[in-house]
Amino acid sequence: MRLRKRFVAALALACAAGLAVAAPGREPAQPRLDGIYQADSGRGHFFYLRFYADGVVVSVTSPEPAEQVNDWFNRGCAALPRGAYTRRDQRVEFVTRARVGSVEYAGTLAHDRFDAHVRSLINGHESDQTFRFVPIAKLSEQPSADAPPACGAG
Repeated sequence: MRLRKRFVAALALACAAGLAVAAPGREPAQPRLDGIYQADSGRGHFFYLRFYADGVVVSVTSPEPAEQVNDWFNRGCAALPRGAYTRRDQRVEFVTRARVGSVEYAGTLAHDRFDAHVRSLINGHESDQTFRFVPIAKLSEQPSADAPPACGAG
């Protein structure tokens, strides 16, 4: 009983100090870095997201399957919209920016998916998307020779 009182007191102090406290046995979800997240638009193309450990996220829309975009879908592709994500418990938020405008993402992260509300500041379109995680055996770090010309040297 004494140990439980100490735990409750420590929890109360941590909360009062504004520290994030995870529920016992439940770690906050981390974006997976061993692949990419894919959502099906239902209109013949996919939305992709790729997260990096340093807080960078890149995005793209493509008709190609995940394994094919891997050849150029990385932060080395200068043309990709990108931003910085923040995470608090299971909640992830970020804005990707490109020359044509920005897109906002806010949602819940699980081990193998990201359920996001997406709002384009380019055309005003809003939708809810489920990005499913697709593991990639060997992720590209630089665009390949077959990359779209817009990738250029990052």
